[in-house]
Amino acid sequence: MSNRITCPITTSDLKDPMTAIRFAVDYMQPEESHYFLKELLAGEDLSSWIEAWEYDQEEARRMTDPNWTPS
Repeated sequence: MSNRITCPITTSDLKDPMTAIRFAVDYMQPEESHYFLKELLAGEDLSSWIEAWEYDQEEARRMTDPNWTPS
């Protein structure tokens, strides 16, 4: 079993505007979603947003569970 946290949305999923908007609403801080949506409208690669979300989740997990180590 892996300890790796992965986002339930992939980069290819974010090509669908409604999925991208849901990702922004469900997984981002309000101040982040503005920049995310600007990048979405500009047609930029959004994979860094998923990577940042995964990193933030792993950091939160590490801080709350001292026995946890990433895989």
